Amino acid sequence: MKKILSLLLLVGSSFAVDLDINQLECHCEKHSIIMHVHDNDKVSEMSKHCMINEDKKNSTIKFFDDNSKSTVKCSVVGEKIELASCKEVKLDKHKLKRMSSAND
Repeated sequence: MKKILSLLLLVGSSFAVDLDINQLECHCEKHSIIMHVHDNDKVSEMSKHCMINEDKKNSTIKFFDDNSKSTVKCSVVGEKIELASCKEVKLDKHKLKRMSSAND
């Protein structure tokens, strides 16, 4: 049984993606660019190219990093992103509701 659990942990960890905060990027089809996210980038400029979810109350933003294929949450200080604060967000997909825009 211990061997099976060890094997499952090994296989599960091989799918984990390490977030490299120096390689954050979002792809903008509208402007045909890849925007590399840097420290102190303005949130207003990022929002032109990246789909962001801004939480002004907690001074944070979330966006999808196309490089790591992860949702990332970063602190915002004075309308600028603080790169050192960026962390991968683990979403519990079982708690999310499914939606469809199709008329039923």
